[in-house]
Amino acid sequence: MINKHLTSESRNKILVAAALLFARDGYYRVSVREICESANVSKPVLYYYFRDKENLLEELVKETYFRAEELKKKHLSSTNGLEEMLQGIGKMYSDFLITYPHLTRFSAFVHSGNVPDKILAMKAERYIKEKKEFVSILKKYQKLGMLMQNCSADILFLNFIGSIIMLIAENIIMNEKQSRITSKIDKFVAIWINTFVIKENK
Repeated sequence: MINKHLTSESRNKILVAAALLFARDGYYRVSVREICESANVSKPVLYYYFRDKENLLEELVKETYFRAEELKKKHLSSTNGLEEMLQGIGKMYSDFLITYPHLTRFSAFVHSGNVPDKILAMKAERYIKEKKEFVSILKKYQKLGMLMQNCSADILFLNFIGSIIMLIAENIIMNEKQSRITSKIDKFVAIWINTFVIKENK
């Protein structure tokens, strides 16, 4: 019988272990036993928190979104204007990597598509929602004459977010110090602003 007063520490250990194992070996190749061994918990403890491996995967995706929303509120809730918003988005991404490196690696893995269809649907729904929101903001600034208009808002979105994601991927692949990512992203955002934001209105 599982103790009803199990701390959230065990749940977090399972999430971190699963995130790293899924990112390294792929969802289908990782067993519940491996996750338990890595998290140093028993199978009954894992099943106390998660119905099965797919439920654990789903909860990891939800955890990723929850932490991202926390950082979004932290860095974007008080931004004033286009430049501050762009800088805030950059800080949000670098902060996520530094604070949650296991979730960053996990998120990169989920984008590979080697996961159950339900998880792909969750990712697609989230992506469409976030893209629509950001593109709408970019279009607003284009109409105000504050953002270059000879590029579609969709392309500007892909250029900005895609470049930041590539910088993070490079940081992971090259096994660079996490502290470097903030400087890299800050420099990129500054270059992007100088390239696409209309100077007269800055």
